[in-house]
Amino acid sequence: YIHQLKRIFHPADMVHRVYGYNVAAPEPPEVEVRKDARILAEINRYFDPSAEKPRFLSASAINQYINCPLSFYLQYIEKYKRQDEISDWIAADVYGTVVHQVFQQVYDRLSHREAADSQDDTEVCITADDINRVLASKTLINNLIVTAINEHHNKLGKDDLTPLHGEAKIVGMLIEQYVRHALQFDAGECPIYYCAGEKDIRRWLTLRGIDSDGDEITTGFNFTGIIDRIDRTGGTGTPGVLRIVDYKTGADSNAISDIDEMFVDTPQKQRAKGLLQLFIYAEAFAQETGYTDPISVRLNLLRSIAVKGFSEVSICGDKGFDYRKYSSRVFGRLIPVLRQMQDPDIPFRPTNDPHACTFCNFMEVCSKLKQNR
Repeated sequence: YIHQLKRIFHPADMVHRVYGYNVAAPEPPEVEVRKDARILAEINRYFDPSAEKPRFLSASAINQYINCPLSFYLQYIEKYKRQDEISDWIAADVYGTVVHQVFQQVYDRLSHREAADSQDDTEVCITADDINRVLASKTLINNLIVTAINEHHNKLGKDDLTPLHGEAKIVGMLIEQYVRHALQFDAGECPIYYCAGEKDIRRWLTLRGIDSDGDEITTGFNFTGIIDRIDRTGGTGTPGVLRIVDYKTGADSNAISDIDEMFVDTPQKQRAKGLLQLFIYAEAFAQETGYTDPISVRLNLLRSIAVKGFSEVSICGDKGFDYRKYSSRVFGRLIPVLRQMQDPDIPFRPTNDPHACTFCNFMEVCSKLKQNR
């Protein structure tokens, strides 16, 4: 404002001096939410199988708690969320929903389940010819993408084929490339014995592990989750090991050198949250179905599919393993995290990892909490 006045009035006798002051910005106070009786009662609903109104923890919720306990509190305890509104761009969660729905519908068609019970786990053999017929269609995949975007982003309801425009059209084209690359890769692994897609599991889940002292530890919680895909690969007529498959549209890692990489970010690599999710899914599936044979896990990273395809999950260079080989160590790290969630003396605090804040939905709320303290 002063600069503007100078340019308008040109005062001849005005002297302009600039003084610098060393003013240190105060450190914002630490934000935390202590667990009072009401909050503890809500948390206990996750860990009580006989609760009148139980709460259910998903793998995503657990990952969010590991990322930032305060963010978990705001979303899952207080149910805070942004107002749902139509925006010009497709939000990350909507993008993921669209991709998962398209893959499920493609494989439902390949396994002839589009009019059947989606929870039917009867294995169906899918051949390379089956997949190539889908790829040869000029409209099938595109129509599935258009209806999914119109349903979840444009809010036009199911099965709406209104043409996409602008950014939604570009995103749709990108998704179609991902889907086609993934199907081409799957064709090379055929025959695939498809068991289920988007399998919903909702149950009491018991975890057993070995802690850092070598002691056996256990805990349980009400679990809910949706497994993207369950299948087998193998020679004709000889299905191989059962696989739990998860599609990831964002950045993740399917190769780690230490179990801790599922729980801690490093300067060189983000936390392998997708692998932790797969271990939880595999255990939930085994308990839900009573399955005792080997189960392998597969993380399909769509961002890199066009460049290097899908690669096997690797722990310390070990590939194609039964998840039970490492589950006691993985759950040995996870169980203390779940116990910390229940501990009345440990408040919900924000993360110290700035990367976890990058796309946080609660940045503004967290900032206001700091200002009000």
